[in-house]
Amino acid sequence: MDGCNHWQVFRNIYLPLSKQYIAIVGVFSFMTSWNDFIKPITYITNINKITVTGGLSFFRTAWHVEWTYLMAGTLLSMIPTLILYALTQKYFVRSVVSSGIKG
Repeated sequence: MDGCNHWQVFRNIYLPLSKQYIAIVGVFSFMTSWNDFIKPITYITNINKITVTGGLSFFRTAWHVEWTYLMAGTLLSMIPTLILYALTQKYFVRSVVSSGIKG
């Protein structure tokens, strides 16, 4: 590592050590923004630009709930989160293993 500048030290040492934690924060940030309901409903006025969770609220009215469409839409809205978790599952396992007490 002799002769490396700050960027090379960051890329070769710090980034590989923190890769699993960056992946976890990324997954949790994605899940938080993907499942947000109140802010998009409040801020978005165009019905064509509504988020998935906001769109699912239209299957429910004051007197009736379309349960079949609501449950199908909920299942489809889970797919991106499940794919992201499947791609980053090894980082979750590594972070749990590395955070344990070693004896």
